[in-house]
Amino acid sequence: MQIDTQIDSTLFRQQPDLFAQEIGRRIREARRAQGLTQEEVALAANVATRALHYIEHGRIRPRVDTVQRILSVLGMTLEILPRATRANEEDSVAAKRPKQRQRPEHGG
Repeated sequence: MQIDTQIDSTLFRQQPDLFAQEIGRRIREARRAQGLTQEEVALAANVATRALHYIEHGRIRPRVDTVQRILSVLGMTLEILPRATRANEEDSVAAKRPKQRQRPEHGG
């Protein structure tokens, strides 16, 4: 069973609690699909079983390296998809700025 681990980076930046819940849900789904217990995955990923439980239920925001270790045990990777490129973000911000009026030059 293939579990989607592509997550929009907007969710990561703007709603970190929701991001943590989504990651946890996907980890739990993958673990169960492979017939593994929390204890087995936690031991292999060098994570406390209780921490894995909290991660799976979105109760904590795990560090990226912790998520990567858990996903590695499950044979998965985490791919955070950028919502927009940096250039597009800058263009978007610039477009929202009010235009400044040019002052006429005074002759002297």
